[in-house]
Amino acid sequence: MKKSLSILALHITLIPNGFAFVDPALSPPVQCVLEVSGFGIPTRQKLILCSGATTDAPSRCFGYTTGSVMTTTQRLNLCQGATSDAPFRCYENSDGRGLTIDQRAKLCGAALSTNPNQCFDSSGLFNLTKDQRVLLCANSTTDEPIRCFYNSIQLGLSDDQRVRLCTQITTSGAQS
Repeated sequence: MKKSLSILALHITLIPNGFAFVDPALSPPVQCVLEVSGFGIPTRQKLILCSGATTDAPSRCFGYTTGSVMTTTQRLNLCQGATSDAPFRCYENSDGRGLTIDQRAKLCGAALSTNPNQCFDSSGLFNLTKDQRVLLCANSTTDEPIRCFYNSIQLGLSDDQRVRLCTQITTSGAQS
């Protein structure tokens, strides 16, 4: 019994504050930094990309954009905070909409699906600038931003105010 406890003690490391771990796997932010180390970006940019990562999605997204016409900053803006391949898929699908690379990265950064593109297309019904449409539809997962913008006309707000009111609405219906 004493021998098995000694062996167990060798495999458990106590960290200050009493946390313990046994043979830890790499945490996602560490894995992300290691995966982007071959891309030649400075440590500061690696930290921007990988801080708070919950999966390896930011590094995969960054890798997918290698060789594209995007700058490193645009790639970071698109991929930072990614939890899946959705930001990159959304970015690819946003081609042909007359958006700049910065607008496409803003529309699709942190996207959970390609829905921001459908929202952007639907927002063409309104007399909004492309920047307003990008702001309205970034991070959308449903058509609720479009419904909100349409319904908010009765409030007497400017288009900018209505866009701000309806930005980042991600669910349909009231929450209890």
